[in-house]
Amino acid sequence: MKPPTPKAVSRIARTVARFATPIVTVATVTPPLTRTATVAVTVTVTYGTGIWEGVSWPGPVMVVSPISFTATIAIGASNAIIELTSCVKAMGLDWGTENSLNSKLENAIKSLEKGQVSAAIRQLEAFMHQGEALRGKKLTEGQADYLADQAQAIVDLLRA
Repeated sequence: MKPPTPKAVSRIARTVARFATPIVTVATVTPPLTRTATVAVTVTVTYGTGIWEGVSWPGPVMVVSPISFTATIAIGASNAIIELTSCVKAMGLDWGTENSLNSKLENAIKSLEKGQVSAAIRQLEAFMHQGEALRGKKLTEGQADYLADQAQAIVDLLRA
């Protein structure tokens, strides 16, 4: 039997991509997202056997499943601050509290866009101080701890 031509391989790949529904599982994230600018993520993609129905090929079609790979993903400080802003919005705080906290985060992003890392750190520290002041009042203990931990992780990232 002849080896498949590139055109045939391409046709099979298109067919598989059209009919296959992979199950993607993130197996591990090392180290935790909150403490580093880059993380290694191990991803496992598993295809069910039914995806090969309707694929004709002169010879056996072999599928290696599951497929695992590790990717390194860079997470910048600005992205982390944006995520923290989303977390504040999701907490269901009153408008004034949410606006006050998020304005500090938005100013930190603006400072980073201008290359002013020290100013961004000061704004994140102000965010943490405000979170402490709101602890037990407008923020629960858990919310205050979470916001402080996330903001400190971003500060650590910026100082690294």
